[in-house]
Amino acid sequence: MTIADLASTLVHNPIFAGVAGGAGMSAALYQAQRIPAAIVGIVKRTFTVSRLINNDEELFERLCMYLSDAPFVRRARWLRMVQKYDDHKQAWGSHATFGIGWHLLRHEGHLILLHRPGERDSKALVPQRMETITLRSFGKGQDALRYLMARAENVYESISTIRVYLWHKGSYLMADRKPARNPETLFLAPKQRERIISDLQAFTERRDEYRRRGTPYRRGYLFEGLPGTGKTTLSSVFAIVLNRPIYIINPNTAGGDTGLQAAFSAVDPGGIVVMEDIDAMRAARRRDDLSSAEPAVRPEEVVTLGGLLNAIDGLGSRDNRVLVMTSNHAEMLDPALLRPGRIDVREVIDLMDESTARRMADYWGAYAVPQSERFGKWC
Repeated sequence: MTIADLASTLVHNPIFAGVAGGAGMSAALYQAQRIPAAIVGIVKRTFTVSRLINNDEELFERLCMYLSDAPFVRRARWLRMVQKYDDHKQAWGSHATFGIGWHLLRHEGHLILLHRPGERDSKALVPQRMETITLRSFGKGQDALRYLMARAENVYESISTIRVYLWHKGSYLMADRKPARNPETLFLAPKQRERIISDLQAFTERRDEYRRRGTPYRRGYLFEGLPGTGKTTLSSVFAIVLNRPIYIINPNTAGGDTGLQAAFSAVDPGGIVVMEDIDAMRAARRRDDLSSAEPAVRPEEVVTLGGLLNAIDGLGSRDNRVLVMTSNHAEMLDPALLRPGRIDVREVIDLMDESTARRMADYWGAYAVPQSERFGKWC
């Protein structure tokens, strides 16, 4: 039997014709169901502009804060809370903003569709809770979305604050927003304050030079001295000078070497990492001072000296970062931690001398106290 005869037989076979017809009808219906989705996809690609925002971007929080006053939030069925500054009360408080779901808002005459799905786990070294917001404007132009994002970016323009984040269980949490401190209120010896701030400013201006030399664009500072002399306050001044947030990492609770590496990697470009009282961390101490009674094998949640050094300047350590460490007993730290590239600037923050104490008292207007009492206890 030839192929032509076989084809003719199959065509005239009622069973085969029924099966083939049913399969063809099913395929046709399946393709028909896909047509609306395909049309919607074409319309989205052709007539809308989208912007996906992750919660590890500063814009995510700023957008939630900026839109908390939008009229559509009062009609929303799902709400989330966001911290917002009250100019009248001079304090931060919780305000409702849009929650999970689809929201349609009108911003400066433009319709924008906003979608906020639920949280999900990331696939990072340390699992984190991830959220996204999708903005979609109608039309081919980007102006509507760009204008909305610009307004959200400037949500802090009338608020001079320092944002402080704390690494906790695999992600950074907002710990506080502190009022920006005038650098003039940092009462160190004038030449020392100018030397430190000038070094930081020079670092920010030499990025191209670092790149030409193939040097990692990072800077490390160690401030050592007695408690209460202003070591931690210096990090606040750094945040003002750079206009960047502070990221506090406690190595003892970071989650081992892997958690510490993830904490450093999660810092936004230009961020300021602060590790206070680094001498209290066992892994940072001199190796010849460690007790031999300690177990040779450490649990996974314990940070080792190697893990600390790799997090600071290992292959997986990101560029464009400032590290500030404070210590009351810097002589206890391992020399490997103090070498240039990890710690580039060491400054002893000492007690005030009399002239500095007088400047501080005059600044705060402490004129009612006799001079003998005003300065005697500080010198």
